[in-house]
Amino acid sequence: MQFNLNKIKIDHIFFLLLLISTFFLVFFTWEHYFFSDDFYYIIGPKLYTLITGQSLKIKDLLLNLGPQDHYAPLYYYYLQFMPSDAKLFHFVTIIFHSISALLVFFISVELIKNKKIALLAAMLYFYNMSMHSWPIVWNAFNAHIVNATTGFFALYLSLRFLRSEKNEIFFLRLISFFSGITIFIYESGFFYILLICFFQFISTHNIKKRIKVLVSIFVPVIIYFSFTIHLSGVLHPISKRAEDSSTKFFYTNSNTDPSSIYARRSNYAQRNFINYVIRSYDNLINTFNIGTIEQLTREKITKYNQKKELKILLKNNIFILILITLIINAIFFYLLIKIFINNLRDKTFLKLFSLYLLMLTITSIIFFRKDLSMALAFSGSLLISYLLFSVEKKRKLIKNIFITSYFLISFFYIIGGMQYVHVDYQKSVIKKNHNDLIKSINNFEPPADDSEVKFYYFYKNFKSYEKELKDFTKKNSHDFHSFAKNFVKFKDY
Repeated sequence: MQFNLNKIKIDHIFFLLLLISTFFLVFFTWEHYFFSDDFYYIIGPKLYTLITGQSLKIKDLLLNLGPQDHYAPLYYYYLQFMPSDAKLFHFVTIIFHSISALLVFFISVELIKNKKIALLAAMLYFYNMSMHSWPIVWNAFNAHIVNATTGFFALYLSLRFLRSEKNEIFFLRLISFFSGITIFIYESGFFYILLICFFQFISTHNIKKRIKVLVSIFVPVIIYFSFTIHLSGVLHPISKRAEDSSTKFFYTNSNTDPSSIYARRSNYAQRNFINYVIRSYDNLINTFNIGTIEQLTREKITKYNQKKELKILLKNNIFILILITLIINAIFFYLLIKIFINNLRDKTFLKLFSLYLLMLTITSIIFFRKDLSMALAFSGSLLISYLLFSVEKKRKLIKNIFITSYFLISFFYIIGGMQYVHVDYQKSVIKKNHNDLIKSINNFEPPADDSEVKFYYFYKNFKSYEKELKDFTKKNSHDFHSFAKNFVKFKDY
C-alpha cells in the first residue's frame, strides 16, 4: 500500500509535532534551578504554609496587594501547590506552554478556517523563544505562561459561542470564569481581554451575541478593579511604576547611564519617545524570532572568552557596522511595506494586521515590555502564517528559507540548554549559586539576612528551626504578604 501524506489529517500531524516539540523542549532544558525572585514567590508560600500548618486562604490574598504593587491573588494561591523542585516546576510551565500552542491551533482554525495555516501558526508560537524564553526559564514568571493558557481558552470559547446555537448560559459563564481567572492570576491577563474584545468588534455575527460576550468578560473586570481601587485608592497600583520610581531606583543603585543602549533596552528604561521606538523595534524583530540570535551570540562569545576582542572589533569598525545595520533594516522594512501594500485588498490580512499593530502598541508603549509578550507572539504568528501561505509559487524558496531559519534558530538555542535568556540569567552562574546554597543548607550555615535564598534554606531545614519560625511568624505577620515582607528580619537565634 502506497503511503500518502495527504490522507493524514492535519490535526494528527499537529498533535504529533506538538508532542515531539514538548518532549524536545523538556529534554534539552531539564537542567534547571531556582534563582532570584523564585525563592520569594515560589518557596515563600510553601515555607509559610509549613509554619502555619494550613494553606493560603483566597480571602487573605484577595484583600492584600502583593509586592511591587502587583495584584495577583490567584498567582500566589496556585504557587503553594506547585512543585518545590525547580525541574518539575519548569516541566509544569512547559506543559502549560504546549497547551497554549494547542489552543492557538484551535483559535486559528476558528478565525481562518485553514488547518495548515493553523498548524504553522501554532508551531511558530511554540518556538518563538525570542518572546517565550524568559517566562519559560524563569520560574517566577510562570504566571504569564499560565494565564496565556486560560486567556486563550476564554478567547476560543468566545469565538465558538458566536456560532453556537445551544447552551448560551453555559458558554457565557465559562467565558466569564476563565476571563476572571486570567486577570486575577496577573495583570498581563488583560491582553486576552483585549483580544476577545477585538474579535467581537470585527465579527459579523449576531450583534446581541457579541454584546453578551462583552458583558460576560467585563463582569470579572469590574470585580477586579473594585478590589484594586479598594486596596490602593487608584484604578491599579501598578500605574505608580510608570512614574519612573523603579527606574530611578535602578539607575541610582546600578550607576548605569540612562542614555546607554543597555539601559534603553532594559525593563527599567525611562519612558520617552526614543525608548518607546527601541522597545517597539525589539518587539517587532522578536516577532520574527530574531532576538534569539542575540542570546546565541552571547553564549558563543562568553564560551570562547571573546568579550574583550569583540569590544575592540566593534569600536574599530563602528561606522561600518552602523552602515550594515542600516542597510539590513532598510531591506527588512522595505519588504514589510511591500507585503503590506500587496495585501491591502485582503480583508483577512487587514484584520490580522490591525490585531498585530494593536498588540505591538500595547505591549511596547503601555505595558512597555519585550519579555512577556504571549499575546503579541500569538498575533504575530497568526499574521506571519497567513502571509506565508499567500506567497506566490515563484517566491516559495524565500518562504522555505524563512520558515527553516525561524525554527533552526530556536532548535540550536534549545539544544544548547538556553544558557542565556536575559541580562540577569546565565545558567552556569545560577548552577554554581545553587550548589553553594545546597552546601550551606547541608552545613546549617544560614545565608545573609537580606538574601532571598533564606526562604529556601529554612524551607529545607524547617524541622531544625520549627519553633523559632513559628514564634517569629506569630509576632510579625498576619498573612503571607506580611510574613514575606518581614522575613528579612528573621534570625536563627
